Amino acid sequence: IFFRTMQGTQTESLDWLNALVAHLWPHIDPAATDLVKTVIEPEIQKNVPSLLKSIHFNRFSLGSVPPRVVSIRTVSRVEDSVTLHLDILYEGDPDISISFAGVHVGIKELVLKGCMTVTLRPLIPQIPVAGAVTVSFANTPTLDFNFSGAANVADLPFVGRVIRNVVSDVVSDLLVLPNMMTVKLAQDAPGVGDIFSRSYIEPWVVKLTMAEGSDLKNADAGLKCFLKPHDKSDPYAIVRLGAQTRTTPAIKDSKNPVWNECYDFLVHSDDQLVEITLYDEDCGNDDLLGTATVKVTDLFNEGEAWADVSYGGRVRVEGAFSTLKSDAALLADAGSPQAVLAALVDQAYGLPTEGLGQAAVRVTVAGQERTTKAVPLWIQVPVPTEEDDEEVTFVPKAVPNPEWEQALEFLMDDPGAHTVKLEVVADGSTVLGEASFPLSDVLEAEGLVLRQRVPLDNAAAEGSELLVSLKLYALTPATPEDVPARNFDSEVSTGFEWLSMLLKVLWPHIDGAAEKLLKETILPEVNAQIPMGVTVSCTKFGLESTPLSLDNFVVTTADNSVRLDLDVTFEGPVDIELAVSMATVGVSKIKFNGQLSILMKPLIDRIPVIGAVQVYFLNLPLVDFEFSGVAGVLDWPVVGKTVRQVVNTQLQQLLVLPNRMPVQLSTDTAARNMFWALYEPPLGVMRVTIQEAKGIKNVDAGLFSFVNLDSSDAFCMVALGDSTFTTTTCNNSLDPVWEDQTFEFVVCAQGQRLVVNMYDDDTSNTDDFLGRAQVTAGELIEGKDMWLPIVGGGGELHVLATWHPLSGDKELLSSIPEDSTDNTALVTVLVDKATGLPTEGFKAAVVKVTVGPDDEALQATKTTLSKPLNKTVVKADQEVVEPVPDPDWEAGLQFLVRSLEGLTVKCEVLADSELVGTCTYAVADLLDSGKATEKTLSFSRSFPLETEHMTYQGAALSVRIVLAGLAPE
Repeated sequence: IFFRTMQGTQTESLDWLNALVAHLWPHIDPAATDLVKTVIEPEIQKNVPSLLKSIHFNRFSLGSVPPRVVSIRTVSRVEDSVTLHLDILYEGDPDISISFAGVHVGIKELVLKGCMTVTLRPLIPQIPVAGAVTVSFANTPTLDFNFSGAANVADLPFVGRVIRNVVSDVVSDLLVLPNMMTVKLAQDAPGVGDIFSRSYIEPWVVKLTMAEGSDLKNADAGLKCFLKPHDKSDPYAIVRLGAQTRTTPAIKDSKNPVWNECYDFLVHSDDQLVEITLYDEDCGNDDLLGTATVKVTDLFNEGEAWADVSYGGRVRVEGAFSTLKSDAALLADAGSPQAVLAALVDQAYGLPTEGLGQAAVRVTVAGQERTTKAVPLWIQVPVPTEEDDEEVTFVPKAVPNPEWEQALEFLMDDPGAHTVKLEVVADGSTVLGEASFPLSDVLEAEGLVLRQRVPLDNAAAEGSELLVSLKLYALTPATPEDVPARNFDSEVSTGFEWLSMLLKVLWPHIDGAAEKLLKETILPEVNAQIPMGVTVSCTKFGLESTPLSLDNFVVTTADNSVRLDLDVTFEGPVDIELAVSMATVGVSKIKFNGQLSILMKPLIDRIPVIGAVQVYFLNLPLVDFEFSGVAGVLDWPVVGKTVRQVVNTQLQQLLVLPNRMPVQLSTDTAARNMFWALYEPPLGVMRVTIQEAKGIKNVDAGLFSFVNLDSSDAFCMVALGDSTFTTTTCNNSLDPVWEDQTFEFVVCAQGQRLVVNMYDDDTSNTDDFLGRAQVTAGELIEGKDMWLPIVGGGGELHVLATWHPLSGDKELLSSIPEDSTDNTALVTVLVDKATGLPTEGFKAAVVKVTVGPDDEALQATKTTLSKPLNKTVVKADQEVVEPVPDPDWEAGLQFLVRSLEGLTVKCEVLADSELVGTCTYAVADLLDSGKATEKTLSFSRSFPLETEHMTYQGAALSVRIVLAGLAPE
């Protein structure tokens, strides 16, 4: 926990974020319904009085009005974390019906308000920058609603209060600190350590005294009778801090009660409040006397605080804070030292599942018992149907190694005198195994941390184990000096500044991730392409202090998907040194600009609502570098050009349409293969002819005037999506005309841009830039014949285009002539994953795909990016190397073909250039067995790899082949 003295607030336009929530709401509503029926309803039934045990939801819908993010109040960073605080407001039109004991009531006018915290922790210097993201509420959100069916409810006045309190408690147990929802983003990342343990937030402890009340409301005035001889309230207080609750005794017949009751609370955030609810104790329904709140920060700074009560009067609370220290010497002092034990319950292994539903872990120590959330021992997974390899049905799959990743905390005296008992419990009562050991083992462990896989005694299944981390902390009185200074805590003003501040906080870690990308991905490709004998390495790397700029957020919706588009810009000084053989070349500035798209698809009616996210650039971003160390660059001019080309190629292959970076968020989707399900066929193929230019820039004037060769020698680099072509050079002309310069581009979206960069061809120096012409595919498809201005050099460029939409019509495909000289069809090979590859002695694997007839002159070959066959992971805080025999590429390779006659797709899997095996498919078979859509025919299969190497037997490659004809314009 970290206290601060300044709180930044903001009320800003968040239209784009709320538009995103609104688009997702039709799927969030049924997901919430599923959560209520499977999680919340059973918890309510466990916690209500016996009269209400039959309570259940007949109907549950949150209606059509989505919640809103009202403001993002602050962005803060302490140590290796970033936290966003979002004020959430839901004022909905729900349709909820509840039944209990023969009574039917409805809920309407539901209002929920609260501050949600989203924390990225730990921050790491590699993609994805954060090891995990946690979502929680620092304080219990305000939940209010009205009942319909009032006549029935009026007969049971305590029902409303019971339901409100129980629902509030259930929400607290799920998402109010210390409870949270955690999603790991970096699994066992080398150099990171255990993500779950590093995500744990160490609390402080406050000994809170509920001291007294003054001039409280008198709820019993005039009620004096033989049952109640006095006519003043009998006040008691329910004190809540986060998900922790304590209740004072009632003080009889007093408007000025003195409780002086002391309670220990764990404090996990300086945004937390001490929430006090006062009641008058009665024989029947207790009357509400009001509510009051005290900021934890005020209590820390002042030691006590008076707070106004909503119905009149005041209350006083006192607080003495202690901080936690991992110091064994403090726990070895004489007497009974106070300590906090954090039991971080991670995962079980080898549990039985047959006939069981859910499992939880119960931890008992020092007479206190805590239980984790229950997680399923069975899940539904998709499998292909016998009728269609691409259609699926759901079948149950056992989960013998469930994960909880939950911290349970215990406050105790004299920890060395206690024993920890761990029990894995199924369905609330069946013990699947247990383990016990003294806390003295933790006291003797290095750093007071004991992390181990504990064998379970009396286990229902032999060999069952539980992975748990136990951390002990000593309590010492807190002083202002114990409060660490925040690295970043600033008021957020307007617009997108909160996002800019977030990037500023993340920037040092983005810097580290960029350095890793440069050294491990980009430079190896540079060294593979530059002349033999020249090597490039990075000796220094720093992106300085200028972070990325994000702007122009646009949210659009389509069938079962939502897309967020935004502009990404970076233009700033950098401090990068490259060693080029024996010379040092500096990079002093980088420019980057592009439109990033984040496609959320498919949308599902279950948590997490979004099945997968795809990240891509619609067009190749503009990337440029300014080099220092000019003498070194002049000695090797090819290096600068090669670096630019490699960066562009890497971007194209990774993130420029049709290539995308998919991140699967849910396995609970109606798709056997998420990668195949995410595939969207292109719109069509555009044939572009670079015809001529007029009035281009002359960069050769006067160089060869004596032979009348003093005009530019122009050539064009023509790019769209991940394809780039180069024209021939038209020598010595300011009005160049090119012959037979027609290129074909696969168009995935009409917003994709055709970009033509024109250069002067110099044989002895770097080619001079003559300008750029560009136009969107949609504009060119409609215009067909266009003169485009050449920006940055002057003149015009004449471009022609013809358009061919894709078609899956079998008649069209069957009529393709065998001797066609033009491309007539598009073959897309979706390479998913391999299984059973050799790993020992190998580093990485690629898939080389060749499409064409037997004539090698008509064949085309493309290769996926390499994937590692071994990876370094962290286990028990130790880095170990694990084999990866089943690498996944999730790559789509496209081939334009002239004829289907004798056309085959050949896939070769290579491990460090050694052939592992091949598989071949005749494309013409798609006409008979392919699954047809309006645009494509497709066939999916896990192909056995044919190999002559005995040790490679059994390897296979999952591939989907998609065929589409080019229809006439």
